Amino acid sequence: MWIRRFAVLILLLLTSPFSARCFAQAPTSIAPTTAGAVLSGASQAFSKGVPVHGVTLTGTANWIVGSDNENGNATLVANADGSYQITLELGQSSRAETQTAFAVGQQCTWTGSDGVVHVTATHNCMLPVAWFLPQVALLGNQQPQGVATILASNSSSGQNPGLDLRQQQTAPTTFTADAATLFTHLTTVDIYYDPTTYLPISLSYTIHPDANASVDIPVRVQFSNYQTIYGITVPFRIQRYVNGVVALDITISGASLS
Repeated sequence: MWIRRFAVLILLLLTSPFSARCFAQAPTSIAPTTAGAVLSGASQAFSKGVPVHGVTLTGTANWIVGSDNENGNATLVANADGSYQITLELGQSSRAETQTAFAVGQQCTWTGSDGVVHVTATHNCMLPVAWFLPQVALLGNQQPQGVATILASNSSSGQNPGLDLRQQQTAPTTFTADAATLFTHLTTVDIYYDPTTYLPISLSYTIHPDANASVDIPVRVQFSNYQTIYGITVPFRIQRYVNGVVALDITISGASLS
């Protein structure tokens, strides 16, 4: 009799909510607490840590500026040194953008459908990564020289959920306090990573009128529909919002290494 009662007691304990809490707790993920940990996870998610010198993305784009709404082909090239090239074949709204390798004095240009090359204002050419594929320049837990990388937030809720990896150029020591503050602000880019996959969710920075670096225009880039091709995992949907309104919607159809 006592054997039967003991067996019943054991059965009750094993099937009770208390037992489930004590003996079968689900593992919980621990958010990383350093920028290096995020970069390491992002490197593995992007290419399993294998060095990549450059990536070319091809697809279609929808360019929206005011009443203009043009569709066409898109080619985007991102390199590990921070340089990039964008070609949008959109008829009357065709456009090309370039950025040289990240360094002091890097240059950016844009070219319209008339073929005239314009030099971008310096304060709009200070990002250390390609905005459409930032992980190329951050591969291998590296960062460009002269850039500070910090983990600004590892929240899983709020307006910007995810792991917020913030990059800022270090201001020259000869700058005044006010100039250094503005310099840091102009060079800041926030990349939000999914805390589970370590793939970028979005990227945020600001642009400014050509004649006024102190006026901010927010830019946010959304990444989605990740797919793995040639050993790298890249977003096949890239949407660029300027001042809260979608201005460029890119659908990727292919990717290659360079």
